[in-house]
Amino acid sequence: MAEPQEPNTELEKVRHWLVSCGCPPARSLEMAQHLIRRADQLARQHNRPRHEALEHLLRLIAQARSWQGGGAPSNRGTL
Repeated sequence: MAEPQEPNTELEKVRHWLVSCGCPPARSLEMAQHLIRRADQLARQHNRPRHEALEHLLRLIAQARSWQGGGAPSNRGTL
């Protein structure tokens, strides 16, 4: 049996990360596409690098996920 390959495109990497966070595999491709599209929008709107916008969105997802699990960051509840 062949070993699973590492994701090599940005879309595959985001999709793989979403699945590792609990996203249903059947929805992960669509969600990854939406995140990348939104990162493009944010990058244009705020005149910042696209990778920074994508990292920002991924951090928001990770933060929301930690709150669901009860492991809230110390600044929970503040905006």
